[in-house]
Amino acid sequence: MKHFHYYDERTGVLHGDTLAINANAGHKEAAAANCPPGHKPIEGHFDPLSQRVDVATGQVIDYQPEQPSNDHEWDAQVKRWRLNPEMAAAAEARRTTLAKIRELEAGQARAVREAVLTGDPTRLAAIEAQIAELRRQLVAT
Repeated sequence: MKHFHYYDERTGVLHGDTLAINANAGHKEAAAANCPPGHKPIEGHFDPLSQRVDVATGQVIDYQPEQPSNDHEWDAQVKRWRLNPEMAAAAEARRTTLAKIRELEAGQARAVREAVLTGDPTRLAAIEAQIAELRRQLVAT
């Protein structure tokens, strides 16, 4: 099997699509025939998120894409943009809070049943108060 990537002929940025074809006499022609407009094929396995083609030399070189936001920093070890520690911690706290809200909401069925059967909504109100506090925390962050 031969593997091909496609790169923008002006910038050298690798396209996300790849092609794997049998290594026969027409494999290069097949790669060219499937090439997106404005791109050229290049044989090999490459990482479009950290490599590109130097259009002057045709060589694959390291590449750092544009920073997605000011909340991201480049991790040179894995060659990827990652959320900075503060934003990663905030995102994890948000996920945890949303999970707790889902857990509380899922547990309301029994409290609703008890409120209907006994006429006492105390337990249901307590759950709602917890959910309301968690929602306030989400808004504050």
